[in-house]
Amino acid sequence: MSTLSNVLIIEDNEMNLQMVKDLLTDEGIETFEAKNGEVGLEIANQIFPDVILLDLSLPNKDGYEILKELRSNDNTKNIVVLAFTAMVVKDDIEKIKLSGFDGLISKPINIQNFVDTVKSYFLTRAASGEGDCRKV
Repeated sequence: MSTLSNVLIIEDNEMNLQMVKDLLTDEGIETFEAKNGEVGLEIANQIFPDVILLDLSLPNKDGYEILKELRSNDNTKNIVVLAFTAMVVKDDIEKIKLSGFDGLISKPINIQNFVDTVKSYFLTRAASGEGDCRKV
């Protein structure tokens, strides 16, 4: 069975970034951080993370633009990408689904089940046979 070993967090809010990083590392999950999408794309192409938590409101390029670049790249197209946002009205949820995100984690996060939620998205993708695009 696949296990979640690392997560790339693309988030420009330092407080959100640190909280998520702490929750994941406390569970033994390695984290990588980027405060903008361009750096996030570079890191994703270097480490091929299991999951990317992608803030939708980023400087320069928003999360939708970053997702499009990830999905158009053969090296990163199968990485589990979760929208990480406070925008959770019905229209936004539909746009997130149609854009190709694997799921949504809304802010503020529920710290009691946050890590389990991230793991469940990863395991669902891994079970479908589309996961684990890490380079060997």
